[in-house]
Amino acid sequence: MLVTDRSRILAFQRCPRQRYLAYHYDGTGIQRKGLSVPLVTGSMVHKGLELLLTGHTLSEALTIVLNDYDSTVQSRGFNLDNLNKGGDMMRQISHTYQEQRALVEGLIRVFDVYGKPLLLREYDVISVEGEINVPLAQGLTFMSRPDGVLRNKETGQIFSLSFKTASQFSRETHLAGQVDMQGKSESWAVQQQFPDEFIGGVQMFYLLKGRRKEEANGLYVQASGLVRPWFSEKNQSYAHTYYFKNPQTGSNSNIGTTYKPFNVWERSFGSFGQGVAGWVEMMRHGRVQPALGNPFKAFIEMPQPYYRNQAEIDEWMESVQAQEADVIDRLSVVEKNPNALIPLFPKHTDRCNDYGGCTFYGVCHQGEQFDNFVRREPHHTLETEIQCQN
Repeated sequence: MLVTDRSRILAFQRCPRQRYLAYHYDGTGIQRKGLSVPLVTGSMVHKGLELLLTGHTLSEALTIVLNDYDSTVQSRGFNLDNLNKGGDMMRQISHTYQEQRALVEGLIRVFDVYGKPLLLREYDVISVEGEINVPLAQGLTFMSRPDGVLRNKETGQIFSLSFKTASQFSRETHLAGQVDMQGKSESWAVQQQFPDEFIGGVQMFYLLKGRRKEEANGLYVQASGLVRPWFSEKNQSYAHTYYFKNPQTGSNSNIGTTYKPFNVWERSFGSFGQGVAGWVEMMRHGRVQPALGNPFKAFIEMPQPYYRNQAEIDEWMESVQAQEADVIDRLSVVEKNPNALIPLFPKHTDRCNDYGGCTFYGVCHQGEQFDNFVRREPHHTLETEIQCQN
């Protein structure tokens, strides 16, 4: 049985060579031993939200996720080759480990206190992380796993739920959501699961983590008021955001240079508690920039759902069926003639440095061998079953 999924489809559209290396090389595809910082943070946050939506308490969810985070990072480590090239790498590793752990905890806590009630105000949860496997073409199965399936309480329409950890929510983010392939692919997959229901589209849910940036000392940090907020010794006050819109004048403003960033996991907040828990609790009680209103809106964005029409889905289906049939043909040629890899899975070099750089940049452009790679771990149950059979 041949399988595909959204990640494979998008990988081929970004760069055919990336698709081959990530999903087909050596039969399974390969991945770096070291963890990508954004990917491990995103996956751990997703796991926490899944637990909160399936009946676990906040304490239970955090215990499971943070233990998993610790064991995963300790066993594989981070891939920090593109960070801190001239700085103290051990210091970078230590900071990244603590910072991203705090960010995972912080986003899960904010979702529990603000995001979850926001979501459940409008929707009933039908399922969470349910696997949907449906035929895409003859001999080809499409694997989908929406973060959730929801029913709108007012209209009864069904929506797929998509959690996104993003640096920010901007106009560009909103426009991308309107045409995002996930809305088409998951709407189609959910429709196969619920053939008699009206599928409205996808409800995106953004958890905002800020950008990673380099400080003057060469250290890369997460510019997030959730883990690197500000404190003014002069004013003896805290801030969760540096730039803001003045609620009285409507003009853009900032907190000023007397405020300095600090690591939230290293500080106690008195009666509110220690570290991330204390910081979130302090914000919940309105003790941080109260004039700006609800502080958690800086870390959560739930836009209006993105609706999908059948014409969009039909066009997606037709194009993806043609693409994946072409990929299958190319793979069969490369299997017989490895030299055909270059013309059939070419490098699209205009995307090599997107989002911090492709994981295969060294392989494609610097002669890196495969010593730092391992066989890719399946993300779908069906894929695991197929590998076990082989």
